[in-house]
Amino acid sequence: MSITLNHLAQGVPVVITALNSIGTNQSIIIAATDPAGASFTTVQGVHSSGAGSGFVNLLTGAVLNTGNVFIFAGSAPTPGTLNLAF
Repeated sequence: MSITLNHLAQGVPVVITALNSIGTNQSIIIAATDPAGASFTTVQGVHSSGAGSGFVNLLTGAVLNTGNVFIFAGSAPTPGTLNLAF
């Protein structure tokens, strides 16, 4: 499963909900571009229960097991970087 966010401005809050109900584990990949169309070079998530640990590179994918839901929330604090918690 691939999610693309275009024209994402620095500091704007982002919330993404992903539900896996298809019966097999899925990899979720999130790609983003800024208002000028430049691709983000860092898209990372952290499990909300592991503040500061458990980082996942969402450019290459995080596994969402069947029947589970990820709710990603965060923002782009610096140019080219999107930080999300799930």
